[in-house]
Amino acid sequence: MDCATAINCSQNQDACLYAKAVPLKFYHQCWRYQDCNFEFIASSLGEKQLQYHCCQKNLCNKSDGTSISEKTPL
Repeated sequence: MDCATAINCSQNQDACLYAKAVPLKFYHQCWRYQDCNFEFIASSLGEKQLQYHCCQKNLCNKSDGTSISEKTPL
């Protein structure tokens, strides 16, 4: 999924997840908003250090929408 294309997520995936892992790796995908927490995201993606942002609005990569963000301490 990239920021120039509109993607329709499945019905149970009601948010967009944008994550940046260390070492540098990016994830952009549909996600369940209730699963937008560090422990679940890190476990699902197999990453130990990451920053993430979840939003709940059509085309939310272009506006604020409803969102959760977190940075992990290094």
